[in-house]
Amino acid sequence: MELFLAVVAIVFTFCFIIAFHEFAHLVCAKIFDVKVLKYSIGFGRALFSKNIGETEYAIGWIPLGGYVKPLSEDELLQSGYQGDPRDVAGSLESKSRWKQMIIIAAGSIANLLLGTLLFFSLHYFLGFKEPTYKVSKVLQDSPAAVAGVLVGDEIRSVNGKAVGGWEDLTKKIKDSQGEILSLEILRNKKTLFVKVRPGLKEFGNIKLRYIGIEPVYIIKRSGFTESVRESVKLTTLLTVLQVKFFWQLAKNLVVRGKGDREKSRQRPSEEVMGPIGIFQLLYLAFKDGIRSFVLMAAVLNIGIGFMNLLPIYPIDGGRIFFLMIEMVLRRPVSRRVKMSAQTFGIAIFLLLMFWGTMSDLSRMAR
Repeated sequence: MELFLAVVAIVFTFCFIIAFHEFAHLVCAKIFDVKVLKYSIGFGRALFSKNIGETEYAIGWIPLGGYVKPLSEDELLQSGYQGDPRDVAGSLESKSRWKQMIIIAAGSIANLLLGTLLFFSLHYFLGFKEPTYKVSKVLQDSPAAVAGVLVGDEIRSVNGKAVGGWEDLTKKIKDSQGEILSLEILRNKKTLFVKVRPGLKEFGNIKLRYIGIEPVYIIKRSGFTESVRESVKLTTLLTVLQVKFFWQLAKNLVVRGKGDREKSRQRPSEEVMGPIGIFQLLYLAFKDGIRSFVLMAAVLNIGIGFMNLLPIYPIDGGRIFFLMIEMVLRRPVSRRVKMSAQTFGIAIFLLLMFWGTMSDLSRMAR
C-alpha cells in the first residue's frame, strides 16, 4: 500500500511540475497574442478534452509529461501551408524574436520560481529537520556502543574542542584518521568522558569514519526575510552546481593526451542519475515524510528548469539558441539546419537517458 501511495504521489508531483511548466508557456503565448491550439497534461488519447476559445485543453491517459501546441511553422507545414510562417497572424514566428524567447523561456523560469517557492515553504512553514549533538540511537556493536555511549547523551566536546553541532561532530570523526577520540558527554546533568576509536565503512568507492550514533532532530523554521534569502540561495547553488557539472562533462568529452585521459577517468559519471534513480530518491523522500518529499520536489523543479535551458534543439534552450543566432544573422535559420540539430539533440538526450539508467543499475548492483 505504501508503494502504491508513493507511486501516486510521485506521478502526481511530476505531472504538476510539467503542467506548471507548460502553463507558463500558455500564459505568455496568450499575453503576446500567439494562437495556442492545444494544452495537454499527459500524452496519448485524451481522457478529458474541452475547447475554450481557440484552445483545446486535454488530459492524456499517459501521465508522463505534457505539452503546449502553439500555431507555429511545424503546425502550418502539417496543414499544407507553404508560405512564410511570419506572415500568418497569431503564429509564433509572426512575433518579434525577443517575444518568442520570453514565451519559450517561460516554462523553465516557472520551474525555477516554483522550486524557490517550495524551498520557501520549507523554511517558513514546514521547517527543516536539523540534527543536534544529542544521541537518539546507538547502533549495536558500534564503536560508540562498545565505548558506553547511551541514548540521550549530549556530546559536548571532542578531544577538548567544543562541538558546534552535528556537522562539526561528524567532521571531527571523519578527520580522526582512526585515532582514539575523547568525548565529553553530558548525561543526566553529569559530565562524563569516554574514549572511542572510530570505525571505517565503505560506500562504493568512498570510505568514511564513523562511531555509530544517530542524532536527535529538531524542527527549525525561519523568518520571512531569512526564508526568502535562503530559498534564493538554494536555487542559485543548485543551478551553479548543474552548470559546473555539465561544464566538467563537456571538458571530459574533449580531453586529449595521456595526462588528460587520466583526468577523464575522474569524470562525474557517478553523479548522473536516470529515471530509476530519481524514482528511488522520491520514494525514499516519501517514506521519510512531507519535508523530505517537498525538498525533493523543489530539487526536481530546479533540475527540470535548468535542463530545459540547455542549448540543445529541440528543447527550449535550443530554440532560444537558434533565435539568438537569427538575431545576429538577421534572418531565419533554415529548416534543414533545424531538423539536423533536432536529430542530434534527440540522440544526445537518448544517450544521457541510457547513461543515467546504466548508472542507476550500477548503483543498485553495488
